[in-house]
Amino acid sequence: MKPKRRAMIISMLGAMLAAAPITAAASYEIELVVDQSGAGGINTLDGPSNLVVDASGNLFVAGSLSGNVLKVTLDGQITEIIDASGDGQGATLSGAYGLAVNALGHVFVGGTTSDNVFQISPNGAIREIISPAGDGLGGDLNQVGTIAVGANGSVYVSGVISGNVLSAALGGVDELANRQDGLNTPGRVRVNDLGEVFVHDYGIIYRISPEGYIYHHLNTFDDLSGFYFESVVDFDFDTAGNLYLVGSNSDNVLRVSPNGDIEEIINADGDGAGNELDNPYRIAFDSEGSAYVVGYGSNNVFRITTDGAIAQIADLDGDGLGNTLDGPSAIAVDNEDRVYVLASRSDLVLRLTPRIEQESNTDNDDESAADGDETKNGTMPDETTDPSTTGSDEDEEKEGGDMIETETATSGTESICGTGVPMSMPMLALAMMFAGDRRSRRFRRR
Repeated sequence: MKPKRRAMIISMLGAMLAAAPITAAASYEIELVVDQSGAGGINTLDGPSNLVVDASGNLFVAGSLSGNVLKVTLDGQITEIIDASGDGQGATLSGAYGLAVNALGHVFVGGTTSDNVFQISPNGAIREIISPAGDGLGGDLNQVGTIAVGANGSVYVSGVISGNVLSAALGGVDELANRQDGLNTPGRVRVNDLGEVFVHDYGIIYRISPEGYIYHHLNTFDDLSGFYFESVVDFDFDTAGNLYLVGSNSDNVLRVSPNGDIEEIINADGDGAGNELDNPYRIAFDSEGSAYVVGYGSNNVFRITTDGAIAQIADLDGDGLGNTLDGPSAIAVDNEDRVYVLASRSDLVLRLTPRIEQESNTDNDDESAADGDETKNGTMPDETTDPSTTGSDEDEEKEGGDMIETETATSGTESICGTGVPMSMPMLALAMMFAGDRRSRRFRRR
């Protein structure tokens, strides 16, 4: 094959590969964020139990056994913002689990065994906002479950053993609901922009109005007729008001619309391509409304888009460098759609950063016609992607990758040697190149 022809085909192949769509499983860069070493020295992370991210992209991780909370910035700086000594004035922190952060960057952490809630301000000031005495009127706090923060600044916490829901605001601590209202061992707590508080207890989602009235919002035993569902382990709402229910024993997630329509968005089959979902545990959402579900038993993470497409985006291999995703039990998504997953059995947190997707640039078509075989790379990075990842991705792009439309590269096929087996355009280009080599060799032998 002549050098000019070989160069032309290689250029075509590079363009087709660059324009080919990136599969969902390969569209994230996975990296270790923090492990047992924590912030170094004595500030280790032992028994990571929960995580949240703030509006600036800072990650906060609670260590249940180490009794602390670590802050991890986007550039990798790790600091301990609270330890087992609590506020340093006698109110200690043990069994750190409940975790939340508000719009101003104040972090709230609750101790499952110290039975209290602390607020850590951005300037580092620590104070206990709910003590084991709760509201001081008999509404004690025993074994913190989860914490939620309302738009009005109020903090809501469930008491698993005390069987109640407490709120803390500038006016003090109030008990919103207790066993007299039907609660037994309340777990997950959520709050919407209207100030309505939702709490799960034994298959029932309760709704507490801003005025203090308590309703049965949904009964998973009676209101999900026709759907197999067992053991609510998590629930949340998307921006459209849809309620998502995570069933740990039924290995599925249901979506309930505001008007009551029910749909199963994922089940034990996972993505339907052999990657199963076992014991789903937590759910989170990105800026486009896609849902992310961790499989605690299957050691993986799935993304479900709003149009129902399911893809496994991480598995037990983790980052592929020995930092495995074993026992994922918490997940959060930041404003740039970076996904953070806590692996409880691996004692670490992984970050999944969306890669820059390559797009065709039709503006280069005129340049292609004028320049003949010359091609130009006009791909622009996605502005919502982490700038720290653009360098490595641009290095991988092939020159001329924008000259061929993605649709053309993915839809064009040929038959392999007349057998009817489809051949993709990149494969066809390779075949042409090697076929040319064979013809050249045969000619030389003659």
